[in-house]
Amino acid sequence: MNVSTLAFDIQVLQTMREQMEKVVYLTDDFSTEPTAKLAQKLAEISPGSINKRVWFAQSGAAAVEGAIKGARLYKYNQVMKEGFAPEAENQSYPYPYKIISRYRSWHGATTAATSVSGDPRRWFQEPFVMPGVFFGPDSYCYRCALGLDRDNCGIACANYIDQMIEFEGGSDKVAAVIVEPIVGSNGIIPPPAE
Repeated sequence: MNVSTLAFDIQVLQTMREQMEKVVYLTDDFSTEPTAKLAQKLAEISPGSINKRVWFAQSGAAAVEGAIKGARLYKYNQVMKEGFAPEAENQSYPYPYKIISRYRSWHGATTAATSVSGDPRRWFQEPFVMPGVFFGPDSYCYRCALGLDRDNCGIACANYIDQMIEFEGGSDKVAAVIVEPIVGSNGIIPPPAE
C-alpha cells in the first residue's frame, strides 16, 4: 500500500465517521446534506443541462419502476400539453404507454420490473403483469434470435427493435425502450461493437 492510497483511505474513513456521528442511515424519503451534494455532483457530471432532477432508489427494481413511471408521465404530460381531445382522436388510450424490452432481460422482482423482464422467471407473475409491454430480440450474435450467422448478425436485432417501435405506433404509442446495455443475469452478454 502506498502513501497516497493510505491517505485516501484515512480521508474516506474520516468522512464516514463524521457522517455516522450525525445520522447513520436514512431512506431515500428524507433529504440530507450528503444526498444533496451527491445529487448536485451527478447533475454536474452527467450529460445535458445541469438543471436536472436526481432521484435515488433503494434498488435496481425500484429504479426501473421509477423510470417506467417517469417515461409514461412525461408522455402523458406531453399529450395533455398539446390539448388532447378524445372525441377528435383515433386513439384507444390517451397517451403513449407501451414499453419495449428484450427477451433475455431481467429488471427486478417488483410488478413493473418483472413485467418488463423478458426472462422466463417472469412467468410466475404473468397473470398480474403490467399491460403494454412488448419483447424483442437481444443483440446476441452467438445465438442470433433472427437466425443469422455471427458475421451477419451485427445490429440486426437493434434494427428489429427499431421496427418494433414503428409497428407498435412510434412515439404516438411507445413511451420507452428499456435495455440492459450488457445483459447481466442471463449470461453476461455484451452487444456487438456496432
